[in-house]
Amino acid sequence: MTDEPNIKSDEPNIKSNERLDTALRIIGVRILVLFVAAFLVLVFTDWIQSDVRSVVIAHSGAIVVLPAAGVFALLVVAIFQFTSGNVEFEVPGFKFKGASGPILMWIIAYAVIANSVHLLW
Repeated sequence: MTDEPNIKSDEPNIKSNERLDTALRIIGVRILVLFVAAFLVLVFTDWIQSDVRSVVIAHSGAIVVLPAAGVFALLVVAIFQFTSGNVEFEVPGFKFKGASGPILMWIIAYAVIANSVHLLW
């Protein structure tokens, strides 16, 4: 006879959720590192070509600022989720919880940051 109680719970397995969150964060960091590395390779290898230089300078908002806005929006959502838990909110007629909360929050943050950059550019 064991002293362990046989308790069944409807609670999700927290350890498996933590592993999934960790794996997704690792994937996100790798994508960010690949983006930065690709941009640095472009700058250092092709910057001497006048065509590449003129395109990057002429369209720096689309090449540099919008991807940076996406990363910053991701950081805002991730920090908000770390400090206050799962992102859930309600709009009249809609309730966002689970994965839809962070996704919609990222879209809103990205749109606001991109619009702010557009207005200030």
